[in-house]
Amino acid sequence: MGCSDSLLTIFIHPYSCRQGYYIMVHTEIYFVSFIKRHIRRMWSHQEHIVALVAFVLSVASLVYFYQRGLLVAYGDAESHMNIAKRVVSGLTPGFGQLGGNWPPFHHLLMLPFVWNDWMWRTGVGASVVSMACYIASAVLIFKLIKHTLRYNRAAWLGALIFMLNPGVLYMQVTAMSEMPMILSLIGTVYYFARWTTYEHPFDIIAAAAFVFMGSLTRYDSWFLAFSCVAAILLVGLMKHFTWRKTEGAAIFFSVVSFAGIGLWILWNMLIFKDPLYFMSSPYSAKSQQQQWLAKGQLPSYHDMASSYSFYTVTVLHNAGYAVMGVAMLGLIILLYNALKGRYSRTHIVSMLLLATPFPFYVLTLYMGISIILIPDLLPKSWEFNLFNVRYGMMMIPFAAVMAAAVAAAYRRVGFALVMAVLVFQAYSFWQGGAHVVLRDAEYGLSARRPSPVNQFIAKNYDNGFVMFDDFSRSANPIDLGIPMNQIVYVGNHPIWDDSLKQPETHVKWLIVRRDENDVLWQKYRQDTLFSRKYQLVYNWQKTGVYRRWDKNTSAKTIDAETIKMKKLLESDNAVTQEPKPQAFLTQ
Repeated sequence: MGCSDSLLTIFIHPYSCRQGYYIMVHTEIYFVSFIKRHIRRMWSHQEHIVALVAFVLSVASLVYFYQRGLLVAYGDAESHMNIAKRVVSGLTPGFGQLGGNWPPFHHLLMLPFVWNDWMWRTGVGASVVSMACYIASAVLIFKLIKHTLRYNRAAWLGALIFMLNPGVLYMQVTAMSEMPMILSLIGTVYYFARWTTYEHPFDIIAAAAFVFMGSLTRYDSWFLAFSCVAAILLVGLMKHFTWRKTEGAAIFFSVVSFAGIGLWILWNMLIFKDPLYFMSSPYSAKSQQQQWLAKGQLPSYHDMASSYSFYTVTVLHNAGYAVMGVAMLGLIILLYNALKGRYSRTHIVSMLLLATPFPFYVLTLYMGISIILIPDLLPKSWEFNLFNVRYGMMMIPFAAVMAAAVAAAYRRVGFALVMAVLVFQAYSFWQGGAHVVLRDAEYGLSARRPSPVNQFIAKNYDNGFVMFDDFSRSANPIDLGIPMNQIVYVGNHPIWDDSLKQPETHVKWLIVRRDENDVLWQKYRQDTLFSRKYQLVYNWQKTGVYRRWDKNTSAKTIDAETIKMKKLLESDNAVTQEPKPQAFLTQ
């Protein structure tokens, strides 16, 4: 029997196997030592473990929501992906397709992924971007708490509060811009806090770079940029900097951070001949809010108390009542300890920058630039009572850091308290059903509502360009089943302009929604010759699909169809006799 046959050999022939025994023991000792050494090294860089936990949660969430078809539940999620797709493979590809309403950085990040049709149609291409931002945000929030509060356990709690929030877990697999903006916010605050500690130029440049990224992602970061400049001046006073040093830091920061704002204004001026096009265009948030105001359904307009209430309740629903309760306790503890000199006051100034979304959204609600609808504060008679509640997510990093402050202040007792709150909040979210952000995506006004029109086109499309008004969402490009370069939309100049005048010269298919917001409906509703050019082939509720007449179609047939078409166009509620597809009979 050889020494290598079994472990029993070692005991039967101890002398003959002595050499093998020593090799085995020493090998075992070496590997155990190796594993311990690397675990110790990894634990000393706990950010690696945070990144690993965030990665696992991120991938698990992607699988969960992908299987349920919720990656593109938000209407705006598809719009974000379509913008990026048109840049790389639209009818008129190029950076001009970035438009002038949403800042472009988020869309630029998606370009390497959405060129693939499967990644574009499923939303996975956009998920990659948001997931990367989620993981980076988790690591940075851990590093921020560790740097400012000097307590690893508190840093873990703060990171877990952020990572395990159901709304965050959902939004980090969508094409929405919340996760890139949250990364910009946390990154800015982390490097700003480092600058207040070490006064190193790199840190202030890094903070400014994150603001630059955010300012080209969402307008929230514009307010953050001004807030950071004010914070630099305040820190200069606290640390007794000379005016020259404070002024230099402020200018240094501003040159980088405000460059994004300047570039976006310049882009609007060059492309749309209006530097403030993003505010005044028919597709801007402000223009859309005017329609709500005309209907008397903009509850926070010029009402500060209402603006404050709507955003406060939205934040509570997003972060959770228990978490926000302990977060406010943490804020009080931080301010008290800062007055007593137990914490760096400049670190407190840094952490308070996480709260800048609150005044920003209260102000925009008051001005009528944004709108939030939430059932708690609206009459039951309103047709819609859930809209844009995801805005409250921007305060979750603040809640996580402030809650961690309780654990840092009272160590074991504080850690146990915050951990209990985290468990209780998770249980409450579980018992409460779908998170408010997910409910808005599925049932609220933010939800994408694809119609049977998409399935009709996907089944019957043969060739030719398909034209529709993307703003009225009469069709959904990702559901049409046709290449993006066969779709004509308002950004395809000059084809769009020529097709509006004479659609039959370019376009075979028209999808028109009989609504005042639909450009095609406004153009063709009074066109008496339209029915001689196009035949209505499918109708669902207010949306009709028109196909260009074939050359062999007789004049008699066209006249008969013209009469039928005229009656239909005069009635918004008219429906053709064509049965709905079987898949939609239950809707």
